[in-house]
Amino acid sequence: MSLMFKKILLFPSVFLLVAIAFVGCINNDKDLGILNNNTETISFFKEMDSLLDNNIYDAEKRLKKIEKGVDSLSNEELAYFYNFKIALHLKNDDFDSIPYYVNRAFSYDVEPESKDLQIRLNYNLGKYYRFTGDYSKSLEYTLKGLALSEGYKEKQIELYNNLGGIYFELSDFDLAMTYLKKSYDLAVETNDTRKTAIAYANLGNVYVLTGRIDEARNSLLDSYLYFEKIQDTVNIIKSLTSRSRVELLENNFDASIKFLSEAKELSLQTKDEAQLGLIYQHLGNVYRAKKQYEESIAYYKKAYAISDKKNVARDKMNALEGLSVNYNSQNKYKEANENLVKFYHIRDSIYGVKVRQKVEEFKWTKALDEQKFENDLLSKKIETEKLSKSNLTKTYIIIIILILMVIVFIWMLYQNNKKSLSISNLTNERLTDKIASEEILKRVQEERFQEELELRNKELISLNILILAKNKIFNEIENTIINEGGNPKNLLTELKNVIKLNRNQEHDWEKFKDVFEKTHPEFFEVIRTSYPQLSKTEIRVCSYIKINMPSTEICAMLNINQDSLNKTRYRIRKKLELQKSDDLDEFVKAW
Repeated sequence: MSLMFKKILLFPSVFLLVAIAFVGCINNDKDLGILNNNTETISFFKEMDSLLDNNIYDAEKRLKKIEKGVDSLSNEELAYFYNFKIALHLKNDDFDSIPYYVNRAFSYDVEPESKDLQIRLNYNLGKYYRFTGDYSKSLEYTLKGLALSEGYKEKQIELYNNLGGIYFELSDFDLAMTYLKKSYDLAVETNDTRKTAIAYANLGNVYVLTGRIDEARNSLLDSYLYFEKIQDTVNIIKSLTSRSRVELLENNFDASIKFLSEAKELSLQTKDEAQLGLIYQHLGNVYRAKKQYEESIAYYKKAYAISDKKNVARDKMNALEGLSVNYNSQNKYKEANENLVKFYHIRDSIYGVKVRQKVEEFKWTKALDEQKFENDLLSKKIETEKLSKSNLTKTYIIIIILILMVIVFIWMLYQNNKKSLSISNLTNERLTDKIASEEILKRVQEERFQEELELRNKELISLNILILAKNKIFNEIENTIINEGGNPKNLLTELKNVIKLNRNQEHDWEKFKDVFEKTHPEFFEVIRTSYPQLSKTEIRVCSYIKINMPSTEICAMLNINQDSLNKTRYRIRKKLELQKSDDLDEFVKAW
């Protein structure tokens, strides 16, 4: 595995050297398509792959420019060139020239490290033999390409798609579905939306023939919309043809003919004879289902003529089968038989090769198995003759001991794994408990912090109330001194007035109450509802206690002495029904 990985890592370096050699004959505008470095090599491949998928005309022009400098290309570059020629002719359904290009491509010694080239050649050959109906060779080359494709996901998408196509045409729909799904999954994984749509469309074709009509209709519609979005005419035609087949199965003849008419118009515009042949074949199917045999025969003949010209064996076989069924329905048994004979001749050429190959495969497999069995018997006989009875017993004992040792080792390994798992689970549980405890502690600390913060804020506001009251008195005294400083008699009178004014307890109480309620909005409501027996003076004392006002300041605020304050506190305790152990200040602050 490591050796394979090293080879994969060496590939870019090898190919870089090829690319440098390839650049020797190019002019500055790259008209001949020769490459300068590995980056340009990758860019060139992507460009050619894109042109072959989306713009056959430009791909053909590009290859013609390269062909002008073909004499200066290296062997590997020539192999790549002919590989792209094969791909181009496959796209154009021109199969006659492909054997020539195949021989040319393989006539150059391709290094084993050139995996990309080998994958491309095997894929194109697999595709070619599938189109011409030689499924054995198609499988052979496609599987060769797949065996080399580790690390080449883009190529694996195409190879799996071709395998799905082979088994689809061989009517092995389970295997077809398996490989097409692999192609679809890889296309999604590599974010290749075009190949995703192609795989989705091919899955839709399998759904059609397996009777999953709703899934087929949805798959084909989705793929059609995507192909229409990117203006991929060839795949639009294929999607329309497949959608017509769905409608035919539902006996929606008008809808089926509508799709085929759209596909036919596009095929004529693009001069795509291969797709036109398939469209004629499907039109023949529709009119045969409608029992309009003459129209059906006409379309089947057109389909056969095109497939015969293109040498597409499977399409010829389908057209001949349609003609035979139509003639038979018209009681034209001679014509029906003639077409049926041709049909079986082609079918035997397709499936006969496969059968013969399988027979040969089973024959050689059986011969090899028999030879191996005979060799094993001979080897055992020789060993039996050499070994004495005692040695054989010792051998058995050693084997038994080894087996027991293996069993003990496996058991110990199991116990060790079990213990490790138990420790791991216990550790995880403790870690989970620790995290939960830390979260609870953190939440409690946050709640305490918020409570302390709120208490400090309230204390600060209460302190501000006292400061404001004191500042107000001092400001009034200061202003009086400034205004009446020149007249001591008037100053004394004004100071007395200020003192009297600030002793106006009712006025000051209302101001105090307004500010106090902003800090402790529920305080007076609690007193009113829970302790209505308290007098106005007692309520004032409670409010001063709430804001931590010292006793001396409370006396000053109420204009009473300390004894009177103590008596008032005693009455409050009595009305609140407090025990001797209860703290009046703490009780009031809790409101």
